[in-house]
Amino acid sequence: MNDRVDYLLQELRCAALRARLAAADVEAIGIALKGGLVTPDQALGLLSDCDALVYVEPTAPWRDPDGKIHAPSAEVPAEEPA
Repeated sequence: MNDRVDYLLQELRCAALRARLAAADVEAIGIALKGGLVTPDQALGLLSDCDALVYVEPTAPWRDPDGKIHAPSAEVPAEEPA
């Protein structure tokens, strides 16, 4: 293999290890939240500290007066008719 391939393979191994570490951080925060060791706001802060907040939707779904459930990440604004 050439040097560029070797280097890229090493970078990919490092990226995989960083991803596993991030997953362990998220799991630990969830366990701490479930066990009452941290509040929801503290959990969000911890997720932010380890750059994992992007994987979580911190706003819970809600139900409107008509009973329709809204999830912030799932809603896409309707396009205006042309």
